[in-house]
Amino acid sequence: MTDHIEKPQNLIPGVRYVSRDEGIERLDRAARKWLGMSGDEFVRRYRTGDIPDPDRSVVIRLSILMQYAE
Repeated sequence: MTDHIEKPQNLIPGVRYVSRDEGIERLDRAARKWLGMSGDEFVRRYRTGDIPDPDRSVVIRLSILMQYAE
């Protein structure tokens, strides 16, 4: 028995799995680029409903990225 978790194999051609750390980095980079705030700030404000116009496509894209950072 091993004590570590193995990365999933690329079971679906063209699909790349990302680690949680990679997800956090991608969310942070995108939030800074699109909204001028850190990924942490975006998550906090999104969850409290403090993001203006949450139906904007950029906010929806970032909310999708949140699942890769959790």
